Amino acid sequence: MQIDSRNFEYHIDLILQEIETAHFVAFDCEFTGLVTQTDRIEGLYPDHQEFYERIKETALNFNLLQFGITLFHYQEGEYYPRSYNFYVTAPNRPNW
Repeated sequence: MQIDSRNFEYHIDLILQEIETAHFVAFDCEFTGLVTQTDRIEGLYPDHQEFYERIKETALNFNLLQFGITLFHYQEGEYYPRSYNFYVTAPNRPNW
């Protein structure tokens, strides 16, 4: 479900309830860019902390455009996902 400034208030209570009852949550962020240096973010890193620091350094140099969250609920032996995409910034689009 697409969430923006026009429908945020209408949906937020249901989304918060679903977050509270979710068995697990996944999220994703879309930024205005990918890397700040000429080298690419890939390859092996000695540990998770170093990888995190490199990704964090890159993410801090760009603006967040969209935040996605998927909530998983378990019922009758299966997981059921429900996704929400929040438009955080929308340049050149009125009413966002």
